[in-house]
Amino acid sequence: MITAVWISSCLLMTPIAVLSTLQPIKRSDKFKCREAWPQNWSEQGFNVILILFLLVIPLVIMIVTYSLIIECLKKGLNLDEKCKTFSKNRLGLINGSSDLYEMSDHFPQQQLTSIIDDNNAILTLSPRIEKQTMQNLRHSNIPKSLANTKRVIKMLFVVVLEFFVFWTPLYVVNTIALFDPVALYSGLGIGGISLCHLMAYASSCCNPITYCFMNLRFRRAFLLAFRCRYPKRNVLESDTTKSTP
Repeated sequence: MITAVWISSCLLMTPIAVLSTLQPIKRSDKFKCREAWPQNWSEQGFNVILILFLLVIPLVIMIVTYSLIIECLKKGLNLDEKCKTFSKNRLGLINGSSDLYEMSDHFPQQQLTSIIDDNNAILTLSPRIEKQTMQNLRHSNIPKSLANTKRVIKMLFVVVLEFFVFWTPLYVVNTIALFDPVALYSGLGIGGISLCHLMAYASSCCNPITYCFMNLRFRRAFLLAFRCRYPKRNVLESDTTKSTP
């Protein structure tokens, strides 16, 4: 799959490698590396193809795949919450002090316990498996699992948003430059166009930064790196206070 992506990318960018030449900049003794297209319509068509394959299609794929991932994570959240509620209501797990085997005499070995989820799917458990499941739930940290899952969902949303925000301005600028360059330069100017290019270049490093700053340990270590302004004791106390229910 990775090999196919690289080969497809190289083939897609072949016209740029073949047609690029050094061209003089107007009213200057400098040169720029640009493609020398035989007709204007061919350059415009190639730019539209780039927008489709490098912006629109990847954005649609990211939205669809990340939506499926988020849907699976939400199902996991609902299952964790239902298991937590079921464990409390079914076996009387109040404040973690009840006996898991207290209800065993009330249910024959042949009787099955049913849990019905939102999709009307029925999960059946024998009493022996039910007891073991509830034991595992007591030793698991469901609130922490829920918090981690919600953080992953937020991170996926931010990654898709970053891709759209960082790359869309550049492709819009390139498209306008092909059809009406005078209006583009008079409206944005050199500074605005350079800013769009800078945003596209910055996208290559924004994802790792996002992953880091959405991680609690990284944020904690980042604050500790500035002890002169934020004392270590205060930072730790702040984190402890936030994590205390």
